[in-house]
Amino acid sequence: MLPTLSRTASALMAAVVVGGCGYQPVRTASSRAEAWCVTSGPEPGTHPQAVVSLEFGARDTLAQRDRLVSCDQGATLVIQVLDVRFEPVGIVAQQDDPSARSTRVKVTATAHVRSEGQRKDLGVVTEEYVVANGSTPMAEENARAVGVVSAARRAGESLARRLLGEPVQSANP
Repeated sequence: MLPTLSRTASALMAAVVVGGCGYQPVRTASSRAEAWCVTSGPEPGTHPQAVVSLEFGARDTLAQRDRLVSCDQGATLVIQVLDVRFEPVGIVAQQDDPSARSTRVKVTATAHVRSEGQRKDLGVVTEEYVVANGSTPMAEENARAVGVVSAARRAGESLARRLLGEPVQSANP
């Protein structure tokens, strides 16, 4: 009887200490119910790599927090690329060329949650990534592609963090 009482008393004391200090368990039954699948909405066809990267960023962020499910098990996070822009920045240091021209790639995206016929908008985020232009047209196109993928992934991560209620530091506050 004593070992059982000891375990019960220890569990009760742990519950009082944890509950009394304001901390809450990370995983609870109700928090597991809040999980989403990710899908893309209607997209402009000019940058399909941005759509894929936006989805990847959102899925990766939700999966890291154990909040990603298949679309038949939860609400749906619908994400959409609104705009991709390329802006000349100036000179940046690159590994083999200290005076390379650069381009700022900006991806603007939005998302909403669709659940049981209801829709909740998450707003718009803009993320950017600066790339050094290459010395040839092909190298420049490759650099821009890297910028699109990187900025779109950051935008997907920001939208997922916004959904989870976490702080989002967007390039365009």
